[in-house]
Amino acid sequence: IVGFKIYREVFKSNVFLNQNTFEIKVDYLEGPFKHLNNHWKFSKKKNGCEVDFFVEFNLNARILNSFLETFFKEAVLKMVLAFEERANLLYK
Repeated sequence: IVGFKIYREVFKSNVFLNQNTFEIKVDYLEGPFKHLNNHWKFSKKKNGCEVDFFVEFNLNARILNSFLETFFKEAVLKMVLAFEERANLLYK
């Protein structure tokens, strides 16, 4: 589910983990996007790891595209925080 405040949409994707390169690639299948490009890269560091998160998208609905672009930074921050919380729960 992707959403912000009152807007909610369901989408499907395949998520692939490459354990050799420490990368996660997301292949969009169906839902409200015209285009979705999303991947994660992990680099080992002395006291943990660095996470490089990339997401690029266009929604089918122009008005929703404009709305989400306005709140994009906040949405990405929420995704990264959720990732960090889950990682802390699993690995600390």
